Order: sequence, then C-alpha cells, then structure tokens
Amino acid sequence: MLFLPGDSSSQAPWFGYAKLDVGWTLNYEMLFYVLCATSLIFRSYKFVALTALISAFVFIPYVSLVGTGDWANRHYGLSGYFAIVTNGIMLEFIAGMLIGYLHLGKVQSNHKMLWVMAILFSSTLFALELETGFLRGNGRPGFFISSFLLLFSMVGYECRFGMRIPSLLLLLGATSYSVYLVHTRAMSIAQKIIYNRIDEPYAGVMVFILSIVLTVIFTYLMYTLVEKRLCSFIRSLIFKRESLDSKKTAG
Repeated sequence: MLFLPGDSSSQAPWFGYAKLDVGWTLNYEMLFYVLCATSLIFRSYKFVALTALISAFVFIPYVSLVGTGDWANRHYGLSGYFAIVTNGIMLEFIAGMLIGYLHLGKVQSNHKMLWVMAILFSSTLFALELETGFLRGNGRPGFFISSFLLLFSMVGYECRFGMRIPSLLLLLGATSYSVYLVHTRAMSIAQKIIYNRIDEPYAGVMVFILSIVLTVIFTYLMYTLVEKRLCSFIRSLIFKRESLDSKKTAG
C-alpha cells in the first residue's frame, strides 16, 4: 500500500508519488519484473521479447495518442499502472539490458587506460549534471545519458580487470533497500530538528550531517530488525513447504 501510485492523473513520471514518496520509482521496477516474468515464456528469445514488450508499451502510445513533453514527462491521460508502463522511463531498463548484452562478449576492447578514461569522462559528466543542473532531470535529456555511460564504463572495467570494492561500499550495497526506504524520513526529521532551533547560514550543513547520522541509525534498525528477519522468515516458509511437498511425493 505504501508504494501504490498516488495520482496517475498528475505530472509524469511521478504520478503523485506514493504514500512513501520514494516508492514511485519502485512502481517502475515492479512493472519491469512483471514483464520479465512474462517474457520467460519465450525461452531463448526472452530478452528479445522483453525488449519488444517494453518498446511497444512506450512507443505505441507515443505515436498514436496525444501527449505533451519529453518521453519521461509525457502524459496520455491513462490511469493506474498503464500510465507508468507507457512512460519513457521504462526504456531505461532496455538500456540496462543493453549494457549487459554488450559486455557479454560484444565489446572486445581490453585496453585498461581506455576504460579508465571512460570512467573519468562519465564520472565528470555525471558530477557536472549533479552540481550545475546541466541536463538534470528524468528521461533522455536528463540523467539518462550520463548514467548509461557511467554504468557502461564501470561494468566494462570490472568485467575485464576486476575491481576491489571497499567493505563500506559493500555494506551500503547490502543495505541499499533500507537506505532507500528511510533516507527521506531521516532528512525530514533532521530539517525539523535543526531549522526549528537554528537560524544561521550553517544550518543547512548541520541538516546534511544529521541526515546522514539518522539515515545510518534508521538503516541499521530497518536492515537488522525488519529486512533480514523478514527475508529469513519468508525463506524458511518456502523451504519448509518444499520439504513437505518432497516428503509427500516420496511417500
């Protein structure tokens, strides 16, 4: 319930966000998983089918229905999840699959310096967008190009030369879903605590620091008390059921 679209008639690609505001991105992710599951019936052609499905959902309305704005901000007046699955942001999943496809033997270059330069270039472009607002936003004219180039270069380097990942980043990766869920709440609490008590130029810096501290605390609680325990509980139920089914079959 926390992730259901808030108002599909409102501005794309957020569509009213969700009860938990960051949940609007999860709606796109879940729809992608549904399309992935559907594409499995095509067996060896599953990736072709998945690409065709996403492309059809996005481009058929784009050329046949009246809408305004770029692919990520285009609104056709559709309701519910139809508004989401026809949004151009779905094409970013195709871009992600393309990166994987290109690195599965399609891109042969093993020049280490070339990949280092690619990482430096894409990182600089991404940082430029982040800091200056240049091309900032969702969709094709926004973070799409820089994100694609950054991910492509990082994956390409790791595939060929390996990459030692700091333990802190591995921990952040393991707890990323919990961070995703709690970070905006932590920031909101930090703003209320600081801005209600301090009216100084450095108040924003204090909000930033307190937001990080609260995010770490909330993430630890969410990850250890909810996420890990819930996953363990669900896993035990699944394995228990499989064990019972196998015993019945053997009997």
